[in-house]
Amino acid sequence: MPTRFLWALGAIVAFSFVLSRQDRKRRQSAWKGVVTGVRHKRPSITRDEDRRDDDWVVVSYRTDEGTDGKLKLTMASVRQFFGTIQVGDRLIKQQGDYLPYKPSPELVETSDAGQA
Repeated sequence: MPTRFLWALGAIVAFSFVLSRQDRKRRQSAWKGVVTGVRHKRPSITRDEDRRDDDWVVVSYRTDEGTDGKLKLTMASVRQFFGTIQVGDRLIKQQGDYLPYKPSPELVETSDAGQA
């Protein structure tokens, strides 16, 4: 009996370590990029208003450095943090934040004009 308890405790500690390391890595990253794809759990539903809050959404993005990444979010998170999200939207992820944000259109226009 005590060996099962030790194995279960060891598994819990290992699982906790892996999750905390992933979370720390995600929070320490910082990037700017553009949405390259939005995939829904149930593509047969066309209107976002008709989707349930617990439906999954996978947002693919490409950073300005050229690396590709994905965010797996619930529809409730998308509604709360992004409003609507479409291919071509600009995303900015700052160090310390868990999720990127979608800057206001005025901010995107001024930063694009400065790069040209």
